[in-house]
Amino acid sequence: MNKIGSKIFVNSITMTRLIGTFLMPFLSLYMAPETFIIYLIALLLTDTFDGLMARRLHVCTLFGALLDALADKLFSIAILCVLAFSYPIMFLPIITE
Repeated sequence: MNKIGSKIFVNSITMTRLIGTFLMPFLSLYMAPETFIIYLIALLLTDTFDGLMARRLHVCTLFGALLDALADKLFSIAILCVLAFSYPIMFLPIITE
C-alpha cells in the first residue's frame, strides 16, 4: 500500500470512531446494556488500532494526530452524556469540558 493509501486507511479508522461517537448517545437509548458495552469496546479498539497502524505504516501526520485527539475528546464527552441520562450529576463534567 502506498503512503497516501495508508494515510487514508488510518484516518478512515479514526473517522469511523468519530462517527460512532456521534451515534453513541442515540444508540444507548435503543441498545441493551450488554450490546452497548460491546459497541463501546469496539470503538475503543479502533482507537488502539489506528495508532498502531499509523506507527507500523509510518504515516503519522499532524492531521491524524489532531483528528485522533478530537475523536478522543468527543468520545469522553459522549460517554458523559450517556451517563447523564441516568445520573444528572454527570452534566457538571460536561460543562467543564
